[in-house]
Amino acid sequence: MPEELKEWGYPLDSTVCHATMSNCEKCKWEFPLDLTPHIVGFTPFSPGWFPPRENQKRVIIIDCPKCQSKIWAHITADDLDKYKNKCPRWPKE
Repeated sequence: MPEELKEWGYPLDSTVCHATMSNCEKCKWEFPLDLTPHIVGFTPFSPGWFPPRENQKRVIIIDCPKCQSKIWAHITADDLDKYKNKCPRWPKE
């Protein structure tokens, strides 16, 4: 049976900006190769207003260390496994 993914952390709401590029839309902070320390939330649901690509089914919430804005980005199944194992904030069930 597949693992049930649960939403946690900062919620995906209208205050969270979409990461259209690899940076913060507000202050232009460039994402590092490893986003793990900056992940503050997760949802298994993609927002309806911005459909994911075929392999991108989940969303992480990122905290910008420069301006404290919250940013969301789609992630792949491979990214999900990596972030779940490395992110210190990710709930251990």
